[in-house]
Amino acid sequence: MKEKSHHKNIFVDRSLSEESISLLEWDTLKTQLSSFASTKMGKNAILDFEIPTEYEISKRLLQETVEINELEKNLDKSISFSGVFDISKNIEICAKGGVINSSDLLEIAETISASRDLKKILLDFDQRPFIYSFLNSLIDHNHIEKILKTGIESNGRISDRASQKLVNLRHELLSKKSERRLLVDKFIQKNINYIQDTIIGDRYGRPVLAIKVQFAEKFKGIIHDSSASGNTIYLEPESIVLKGNKIASIEAKVAREEFKLLKEWSQIIRDNDRSLIDMSDILLRAENSLTRSRYSNWIGGNAPIVENNPIVSLLGFSHPLLIWENKKKGAPNPVAIDFHINRDTKVVAITGPNTGGKTVALKGLGIALLMARSGLFIPSIKNPTIPFCPNIFVDIGDDQSLEGNLSTFSGHISRIKNILESLNNKKGLSVVLLDEIGSGTDPSEGTALAIALLREFATISDITLATTHYGDIKALKYSDNRFENVSVAFDEEYFKPKYTLNWGIPGRSNALSISKRIGIDEKILKEAANYLKPKEVENINSIIKGLEDERIKQQNSAEEAA
Repeated sequence: MKEKSHHKNIFVDRSLSEESISLLEWDTLKTQLSSFASTKMGKNAILDFEIPTEYEISKRLLQETVEINELEKNLDKSISFSGVFDISKNIEICAKGGVINSSDLLEIAETISASRDLKKILLDFDQRPFIYSFLNSLIDHNHIEKILKTGIESNGRISDRASQKLVNLRHELLSKKSERRLLVDKFIQKNINYIQDTIIGDRYGRPVLAIKVQFAEKFKGIIHDSSASGNTIYLEPESIVLKGNKIASIEAKVAREEFKLLKEWSQIIRDNDRSLIDMSDILLRAENSLTRSRYSNWIGGNAPIVENNPIVSLLGFSHPLLIWENKKKGAPNPVAIDFHINRDTKVVAITGPNTGGKTVALKGLGIALLMARSGLFIPSIKNPTIPFCPNIFVDIGDDQSLEGNLSTFSGHISRIKNILESLNNKKGLSVVLLDEIGSGTDPSEGTALAIALLREFATISDITLATTHYGDIKALKYSDNRFENVSVAFDEEYFKPKYTLNWGIPGRSNALSISKRIGIDEKILKEAANYLKPKEVENINSIIKGLEDERIKQQNSAEEAA
């Protein structure tokens, strides 16, 4: 029973993690990233990419991105994956004893050639140890390339040089076709009065002449077709049929010889299938590194310092999806924001007005964490410090389920319950991102529940970011040093959000000032302010006490330093 419960927990953890990644719009970022791939194979690999959960893998991916990024910057021209094809399926066919066509074999030869050229460009142990570690095992396969390129022309035709037997048969075939053409011309000249026109037709690879139907019995041969009107038949004269049979026989011999060569070459691929598959995998790995590098440059990214510590220092961060909207669709330039989370901070409460950028900030940190795990640079000033976080749990958006008869509130609480359970089973650092925690129910109960939940998350998770409108949550920082306040700035003069984050400062509610600007009666606003005062005073007293404690602490630290 315990084992069954354990498997259930693993499934919940996996589905919750996948759901969280989806809520952060990772699939959209992957689609945008894939557009920087050089080959169709590379694009598909990016779309199928799964975010690593192991620190060493993520570290390796990032180092590969850094190395190929520096290399391309120092080269006179761009690194090219031209000539690299997706050869893995054709190699698998050969490995099972199958035979592939000449064009597919030529793609393998072209990929071998491109592999050799890329190895020369990319291989440098001193400067690129991570790329060297996998690129060094590339086998050149020069002998295979030579055999295939000698035997197959650039258009995919099997070359006359492939075998002496083939060239002899082709010469014989050409000779017989010339002889047949002379016979056809002779027949036309002799029977010009019975022929509809002198154009030589083709039916099933056989030459035919258009004969007037009334003269059909005059000639021996094979009637292959007739016109729609029935006035014309298409005849292969008897004198030509025998020559055509001989040609068909030679063509069959040519086809057998060509198939024999394709089989021999496919056998060579089969004999080297493992090392060729390895070559394809190595090239794909190098291309993926280049794709990450080019995308990272395009979004103005810097290589993050990824550590196993719950510390975040992101300066001038712009959400990559907003950068895409700006560059590709002419949307406004995204406003850069900062994240400062130290080792002692466990919960960050983000407060401020609606449409002020709280949710975008929440998603931004989430996507930055996923980018760091995936070997991507992060669009920020300088090199950001960010934790390696294999556990990212998100509750963003309306999860109301009509089918399950769950209210919006119930949907959120159900997901939070799953997050709490997953945190008890986690390995490695965890980040929890909660949008409008406790909303969707009575404000007093919602506040009480939100505070209790955030205190629990402060205990069992490494970092929790929560957006909220509840004023009591702002005061937690001044009674619990695990909490931090952040507010989204609002420009009251111009009546619009600034989309920036103010760290250490709780956000003020702008409901009354906004209502005043819109023109709500002053009498109503004064009455609302009176209702607000008792609670507001209570919050302010708590905040003032906290600020005093903070001032005393800083004064003591300054005295100790002095």
